[in-house]
This record gives sequence, C-alpha cells and structure tokens, in this order.
Amino acid sequence: QETLRMKQVNFEFLRGASHELKTPLTSLKIVLENMQFKVGKYKDRDFYLEKCGEMVDELDAGIRELLLMSKMDSFEKSEWIKILEVVEEVLRRNQIMIAEKNLQMRIEVGEQKIWLNRTALSMVLANLIGNAVKYAEESGKISVQMRDEVLEIKNSYRASINEQSGSGLGLYIVKNLLKRYGLKYEIREGKKSFSFRINLKSVRKRNKTLA
Repeated sequence: QETLRMKQVNFEFLRGASHELKTPLTSLKIVLENMQFKVGKYKDRDFYLEKCGEMVDELDAGIRELLLMSKMDSFEKSEWIKILEVVEEVLRRNQIMIAEKNLQMRIEVGEQKIWLNRTALSMVLANLIGNAVKYAEESGKISVQMRDEVLEIKNSYRASINEQSGSGLGLYIVKNLLKRYGLKYEIREGKKSFSFRINLKSVRKRNKTLA
C-alpha cells in the first residue's frame, strides 16, 4: 500500500510539474518572438539573448531534477544524515557566485542529524540555498540556521532584485518534496529579506526510536 501511495504521489507531482514548465516555456517563446520582430525594448537582442540563456539553464536544471524524481528508488532509502554536511556540500557548489557577489555567510548548524533520504535533502537545500545566493543583493547577507529543530535559509535583497523571478519550478519541487516526507514549512517575506523555514520536529519525533 505504501508503494502504491508513493507512486500516486509521484504521478501527481510529475503531472503538476509539467504545468509548471509551461509558464517559463511560454515566456521564452514570447521573448524570442519579440526579439525576432524587434518589438520595443526587445531590440536589445544581446541583453535578451543572455536572459533567454538563463531561462534555458533554469529549465534544464528543473527537467534534470524531475527526471531524477521520476526514479522512485532514488527516494525510498532513508538514513541518518548530518545536516551540516549537506549544507556545506551545497555551499561548495555555490562558492564562485558567493565570492563574486561578496556575500556575507552566516552558518549556524551544529551536529544535528535527520532520518531522511539524502537525495531529497540535497535537492531541497540546493534549491533553497541556490535561490538565496542568486537573489541576494551585492555584499548582502545569507544565513543558514538551525534553531529548535527548525532549519531556516534567509537572504537579504533589494526590491528590484526580488522582482526578478525564475521559473518557479525549483520552489515547486521543494514544496512537493517536503510534502512527500511530511515536513512542514513556512515562507516569510519582509521588506528586505526572504526566509524559508523547515520544521524538522515531525521527522525526528516519528523516527526517534531509530537513533
């Protein structure tokens, strides 16, 4: 029954994700058509070619994650994972952008462990930390903190930067992965900051006998 339930969840997720992909594809088509006919601001072809390249990169990354998620066996095995190890792995992959933007990093994650699928946790943190780095202002601040079994990824931004939205597929994947494992989350958006909070208490309580 659990296998059938997971397959149904996976099917519903992929069906929903396919709709999420339509939005950036439509946007890309509109931009390319406007460039073709040199409409208004789209006469600046070099600028918008670069933007199109960024949109294609986002779609490519999203599709690769979807293909990975379609393999059920990739998400069936759970293990005790040191959260800090995964955070550090993700930060290493983003270190060039962090340096280029001169971001101030604040990492406050101790030796806490969680019983979860490593691929799933890595995908969640890669998306959240990656977005924090991408949308943080120059010389801005990013914090990854663990308090009272709640993991928070927070970044500062300027209003103009926040208006630059991606495909939204990454956040969609995050939300569905957290839902799959019964993890509650909360999004907090202030005037100059954005934070994503994941409550890990439910997973630890459910699996505390495995420690």
